[in-house]
Amino acid sequence: MTDSTRPLRVAVLVSVGRHPVSGAPRWSRNDARALSLAFALPPSLTSIEVIHAGNAQHAALADYLALGVKALNVVSVAPDINIVPALLARVHHADLIICGSRAEGQEDSGMVPYLLANALDMNLVPSVLELTIAQDRAVAEQFLPKGRRRSVEVGLPTVITVHPLAPLTVRYAYAQKLAGRIIAAPAQAPAIAGTDWTVEAIRAKPIKFAAREKRSGHTRMLSATTTESRAGQVMSQGSTQEKAAAVITYLREHGLIDY
Repeated sequence: MTDSTRPLRVAVLVSVGRHPVSGAPRWSRNDARALSLAFALPPSLTSIEVIHAGNAQHAALADYLALGVKALNVVSVAPDINIVPALLARVHHADLIICGSRAEGQEDSGMVPYLLANALDMNLVPSVLELTIAQDRAVAEQFLPKGRRRSVEVGLPTVITVHPLAPLTVRYAYAQKLAGRIIAAPAQAPAIAGTDWTVEAIRAKPIKFAAREKRSGHTRMLSATTTESRAGQVMSQGSTQEKAAAVITYLREHGLIDY
């Protein structure tokens, strides 16, 4: 239950994104949608705090100031260190935690909101498109597979993850970038090493040979309504040479080999 006499404390978590073409660091589109969702809430009922865990000197963080963030609070966390304990110490008082579905170009696990919700014993609503609040309740429009939607009512405190198709209403303005400020603070939780990831080159899967279909369209339609077997020849008798010759003959007939 929340105190109705004070504004709801909303924490928006943002990360450093990556441009999909150049790979250059920038603001994350998923987290910008989280900002859009938070900024759409009634200002008289909410107190919004935007938080990032990482390096306060990162040049890409200034992009969030240009998107309308007046003060970006950075919890200083060294690289390759688990950011969840540091975030827990900062957001444990929040009534509503809003974040993107996952980071861009980082570990990309999408597990941070789930770990926070589990540690704080909060509700979690994923894939949210729109959000409204009333006293100690939140009503979220949730994205479902095949384009369906549903309305979910949940009690506060809760964690919200924003779907990539949610509206992006914030606009980049250089004047806002100059007016905003970045506030750095040391992490209040002990540093815990992150997960060791192994990066490997992708391996192409072997391509299976498939015989070309030589039957007419009418024959294929008839076979789709019957249970007749389309299996090849089964050779249980004969020598190894005869079986190998039958396989080669089949491959030649269907153009799978040219020798």
